[in-house]
Amino acid sequence: MSHGYEHLAEVVDHLPTAGRDGAAGRTTRTRMVRAGLQATSVLPVTLRFTSPTDAAAIAPYFNGDIMGMFVPAELLDRFSASVDRSADRGDFLFAFTMWITQERVPVE
Repeated sequence: MSHGYEHLAEVVDHLPTAGRDGAAGRTTRTRMVRAGLQATSVLPVTLRFTSPTDAAAIAPYFNGDIMGMFVPAELLDRFSASVDRSADRGDFLFAFTMWITQERVPVE
């Protein structure tokens, strides 16, 4: 059975790497403290989508216009078909965590 993410690893290989930081969540507060900021707080917020159309509003993986700029058409078609099958079954899920940060600049 398709889980909706067949070919995802291949798709990701075609995307630009600029701006990707797999350690961002783990290192955000450390970066703020090292920059001299005070009263730092980091709040993880997990977003979840149960429809590819809703997910496309924030995740480029599900936006064919954006993905078409980077991913070969044949691969994008295979990936999209996999996602569509999952959506048709009603078991599509996309979730990720974004980080909201707050800090205070020290008063001199």
